[in-house]
Order: sequence, then structure tokens, then C-alpha cells
Amino acid sequence: MSVRNVVDELNAAARAARNRHRFRNWLSEHQKIVQELGLPTALSRYRGPITLSAAYRVAVAYGLRGARRNRSRYDAFWNVVNWELPDSVLSRIWGVTRGNIRQRRVRLCVGAPSYKARYSQNAPRYIRAIAHEERIAARFSGPRPH
Repeated sequence: MSVRNVVDELNAAARAARNRHRFRNWLSEHQKIVQELGLPTALSRYRGPITLSAAYRVAVAYGLRGARRNRSRYDAFWNVVNWELPDSVLSRIWGVTRGNIRQRRVRLCVGAPSYKARYSQNAPRYIRAIAHEERIAARFSGPRPH
């Protein structure tokens, strides 16, 4: 990386910080717009350069917006899943791709499964956990991911 590239990156970071600072000042004068109309509408009235995500972070820091939680329409589903079971078993029971389950396991920070499909298959507690999960899956009526 050349010195010129480093200087350009530092200048861009400084510009972005100035833009956030200017938006914060504008926001302090126009709080009511954000509260009544929402952030996207307020941004359409703001004349300075700022991205939606940067404006959202400023609004959160200013107390005008709550922090994002990355909710999805599948929250009820993910809260019901027994994360002690292996991904392959959950995939078979719930009909959700194994990769999707794996990604959600990582994102939710629920940790590794307590059971290993290969070594626990004859353990009575593991068999009961699978049977219980199958009953829950049969009764679950909410939306399911793919």
C-alpha cells in the first residue's frame, strides 16, 4: 500500500467523521422530524452527505432510535429450536437446510451442540431429546426458514 493510498484513506475517514458530526448538529435542531416522520424521511430533508447506516448510528447515539436487534420474521422459530442437538439432526427434524442452521447457531452464539450425532445415537437422553424436538416441530405453526 502506497503512502498516497494511506493518506486518501485517512482523508476519507476524516470526511466521514465530519459528516456524522454535521448530521448530529442538524439532528439536534430537527429532532421532531425524526421522531414523527422517521429517519429515511428526515434524511431526505438533510442536505449533507451521509449514508443511512451512519445516520442511524448517530440517531441511536443521540437517543432518537433504539439499537438494532436484527430481528427477523423467524425469531419465534429460532427461539424454539433445541440447540443442544447437532445441526444435521435439526435439519432433518425441522426441514431447514443444515447451512442455515449452522449460520444461525454462530450468529446467536449458542455454542456447539451437546450431543454428537455419531457417538450419542444410542444414548437414551439423546433419543428422548430427538423425540421431544420432533413433537415440538410437529406442533409449531409459525413461519420457518428454508
